[in-house]
Amino acid sequence: MASKTVKSVKTSYKVNSTSGVNLRKGPGLQPICVLQMDTEVVEVPIAAEIAVEGWVPVTCEQGSGWVMAEYLTKLES
Repeated sequence: MASKTVKSVKTSYKVNSTSGVNLRKGPGLQPICVLQMDTEVVEVPIAAEIAVEGWVPVTCEQGSGWVMAEYLTKLES
């Protein structure tokens, strides 16, 4: 049985924390790096079974990982 993604349209965000936010390997896991204020990230579609409330899987120039949703602001398309 194939997994269904949460959504197929990619959504762009900017980091909205003046002190930056950790890009993590997974929700609550080790930080990969700190994303600075106004860094643009793109949400990565994932299978509904691995979605975690309050966390957004993203990709950006610095890498791919997870960011807490409260530190992101959605960009207009």
